[in-house]
Amino acid sequence: MRHHRISRTRLAVATAVAFAAGIAGLPGVAAADDAPPAPGISVGIVSVEVNGASAEWDVTVTDPPAADAYVRLTVNDGGTGGLHITDDAGNALPLVDVPGSTGQILIGAEDSDHDGVPGAPMSAGVIRLHVSATYPVPTLNGVRGFLEDGATGADLAHTAYGTNGSIEVHEPFFQAVWQDPDRMTGGSYVDVATGDKRATTGHVVTGQSTPLAPVTSTRLTITAASIAGSGYTPEQLASALHLSYSTDAAAYASQELTVAADGSLTVEFPGRQWTVGGTAGEYLKLTADWGLPAGKVIARAQTLDQDGKVRGSTAAELTFTTSVLPADLRSAFYGRDSAGVLWQYQSTPDVTRPGQLASRTSVGGGWQGYTALAPLGAFKADGTGDLVARDASGVLWLYRGTGSATKPFANRVRIGGGWNIYPTLVGAGDLTGDGHADLLGRDSAGVLWLYRGTGSATKPLADRVRVGGGWQGYTTLTGAGDVTGDGRGDLLAVDSAGKMWLYASTGNAAAPYRNRAQIGGGWQIYNRVVGVADMTGDGHPDLLARDPAGRLWYYRGTGNPAAPYASRVQNGTGWNIFNTLL
Repeated sequence: MRHHRISRTRLAVATAVAFAAGIAGLPGVAAADDAPPAPGISVGIVSVEVNGASAEWDVTVTDPPAADAYVRLTVNDGGTGGLHITDDAGNALPLVDVPGSTGQILIGAEDSDHDGVPGAPMSAGVIRLHVSATYPVPTLNGVRGFLEDGATGADLAHTAYGTNGSIEVHEPFFQAVWQDPDRMTGGSYVDVATGDKRATTGHVVTGQSTPLAPVTSTRLTITAASIAGSGYTPEQLASALHLSYSTDAAAYASQELTVAADGSLTVEFPGRQWTVGGTAGEYLKLTADWGLPAGKVIARAQTLDQDGKVRGSTAAELTFTTSVLPADLRSAFYGRDSAGVLWQYQSTPDVTRPGQLASRTSVGGGWQGYTALAPLGAFKADGTGDLVARDASGVLWLYRGTGSATKPFANRVRIGGGWNIYPTLVGAGDLTGDGHADLLGRDSAGVLWLYRGTGSATKPLADRVRVGGGWQGYTTLTGAGDVTGDGRGDLLAVDSAGKMWLYASTGNAAAPYRNRAQIGGGWQIYNRVVGVADMTGDGHPDLLARDPAGRLWYYRGTGNPAAPYASRVQNGTGWNIFNTLL
């Protein structure tokens, strides 16, 4: 019985084996794990810097077909043309724009095996490419990879959405922001007022999100085309512009603009290392001389590496304006009213209104205690120019100019006593050309005395020197400024007949004036004549005169010593409220 059961079991096993063998031998049936693997393609992610070194970029093909095939990459670069791709042998792979689609690159699509079919049999592995970028280029460029059948052009494999490759471009952060002193214009369009001592400022900010090994430097270029377009010459502009540089907005160093071979103006600032993940600032100050004609130029700031490659670039339009006369080129004059308040009048900064005056501002009260006031040097709208004042006891006081338009005079300093011997004190300007303003005193006998300025804080005036006698014949003496153009102060005198005489300076303190020359008549109609330096910025001293009706008249300087003043122009009424004008 036991033997029978064993035989039946052996028979069942034999039958099962035979059945399985028969099935396995049927034609057209294969085991599932014997199917060939499907082709595949993957595209890597690569990061490059604009104008930096090329980076390696891998495309991987797996299980390619035995038939001819090639790789197609679509690159969404916006058609900028800023990406540059080569194969491992250095051959350029052009990015071709496809109408209605993104640009594409074909790799191995040529019929290299000469069988009339695009492509060739491929080996599995990595296709190494090299990528670089220049401006302009997007910061993120999406890439899809396709493995194409050479015979039909059909897609054998492609990268899946969400897992595509990309070319990431790191653009250095680079910005230059300009600002005028009044913060009225700025950014990429800024006005530079010629003659303004307050600088137009530039703030250059650079930064980098990935490591940048080389030291970089910033270059500022004023383009040749914009220089010529505004009618400037490079030499003219280089002479008129003044530029300084700082890394901390505190200590500035002067920088020289140089003329390049192409007619542009350039200056390169010191090299420095960028901070990874941060920004670094550079600061510029720019002024332009008065006399530079109005015009516009393009100032291009660039940051360069040690090889001279541009890492970043930005441009601004600088407009040089001539409509505002700077304060240091405009005269000021003063009037004291019956209450003892001293008022300042500045010539207008509007160049279209020559000889006109801005609204008055109060210097302060208490000036009624002085019996004589005289300028010691030309008064300017920027608060420069010294003043001497004699009190009733004969003490002479010096008020130094502060250089502040809102508070033009410092606290008084005592010069000395005994000055009441002079009925007339006259600011003579700089008679000798030594840079110090001088003072004249006419005594009751008509003798004129010269006190030379010393520049000393403790003794501002030297001992007196006799100029000569006979000066009692003049009803008016006033310092005229430099009428003759020799750099020295000249003197005007009006006699009782109304004739005006010019005394030109000789530069010799022992005999400071040449023989007088008559320059006109009829000046007896004025009860006050004041030399007021230059009201228009043309370099010629001007004159103001008040008639008994309180009308003020403006005489513009001509620069011609024989006829130093143009015809008069009325400049307001009501000026008889002042008992002193200077």
